[in-house]
Amino acid sequence: MQITEGQLRRMIREALLVEAAKTPKDIVDMGIQIEVSPGDDYVDIRANQVRDDGSSTRVANFGSHLTRTSPHSPAGPCSGAYSIYWSKSKIDGLGPLLYDLMIDLVHPHPLTSDRESVSQDAKRVWDYYSKLRYDIDEEQLDDMRNTLTDDPDDNCWQASAAAWDGDETWPNSSLSKAYSRAEGGTPLLDELWELGVLKFTKSHPRFARYTSGHEQEDQGETPQISEGQLRRMVREELESASGDYAIATLGNTSTGPVYVIAYDTNKLEASLRTEREGGAATDYNGVIAGVTLKRSGEHGECNGSWHVTSSASNERGWGTRVYLAALDFLRNISSDRISVTPAAENLWKKLGKSQFVYREEFDDIKNPKTPPESDDCRMFLARDPILNSSIRLDGSIPNDVKDLVDIGDHHFRELGRNYMRHEAEMHLRRSYGELFVNMYDT
Repeated sequence: MQITEGQLRRMIREALLVEAAKTPKDIVDMGIQIEVSPGDDYVDIRANQVRDDGSSTRVANFGSHLTRTSPHSPAGPCSGAYSIYWSKSKIDGLGPLLYDLMIDLVHPHPLTSDRESVSQDAKRVWDYYSKLRYDIDEEQLDDMRNTLTDDPDDNCWQASAAAWDGDETWPNSSLSKAYSRAEGGTPLLDELWELGVLKFTKSHPRFARYTSGHEQEDQGETPQISEGQLRRMVREELESASGDYAIATLGNTSTGPVYVIAYDTNKLEASLRTEREGGAATDYNGVIAGVTLKRSGEHGECNGSWHVTSSASNERGWGTRVYLAALDFLRNISSDRISVTPAAENLWKKLGKSQFVYREEFDDIKNPKTPPESDDCRMFLARDPILNSSIRLDGSIPNDVKDLVDIGDHHFRELGRNYMRHEAEMHLRRSYGELFVNMYDT
């Protein structure tokens, strides 16, 4: 595959954006304090860098408004999204962090770009969300003429997308979409709050758990333990009570099929004990998500890839994780060759844009265009090209997924020492099958 100079420059810019993005620790080290001003349909962010003498300098301003009511750009319902109407940062790498923070602050609404105009620096951030952030979900928005769907609720002014990517190809633009956390929640907001570098300028019902703490401090209360410490302790206790998550890779890479299953280690062990005592386990024995794959010639050689035969997830964000773990385990995978749901197609589109994969196109097994048979495969018509390709691992998957796989490997070694490994594998496979059937058997 040849890479043009323009593509190479774009890849370098995206890599630099990832490297330059500030972290919460950087915020603390740089003496930056973040102020949030919330309203019923808007959120504003101001960042100040505080010097040792107590003086400060404004280093960033960000603003967003519920798009359907925005006085800045009455641009349509936009699936309930907030849109950025102002963004400015004087410190390199601070902007991407504040965009992430804004996603948390407008939750459960998604966030989209300014609907009228977007700068080059801002465009890079939205491209980064669309192409490189597996932990961020994207939702395609329509234009005001119902070009893509008949649903009026997703209608949204696409002036900025058309300006950057063309009047006919605007749906391909990162600016035509809305973004939210794949797993929901507000992890960055919570972390900055606990670090003591973020405060709210006024109370608001949406942020009562944060603003109420400030009101107590203003009244002169001096707790022996800070609210941030208390919140962290509670979260750790809840995580301890709910168990540890892991991903297990089961099966033979010579014969297949291969199962890649995300699960709760504590719930799995509890189900094993319950069954040994004659009881019946519930809640899928801790199974959260899974994917099965096999490699066969029934649909063509398909670049030697392992193709998906089933997948299911009952918790948001975990489908992506098991696909990434499967890619790491098998190195070369492709979609189901018979049917792919729209949700799975979106997942494959995001995987195909990842910086750590290399995409290889298939040749139509029914009407091959090239002599080698190695790339011949059953093709989909009128679907995204990623479904007619295999993806090879060309780098490293995200560390948090690697950690989950490592936890799973360690857990199964421990189960093996207790002569429970085979029984645990059977539990996971059976429970994943039940999850799949219950989700898709209509």
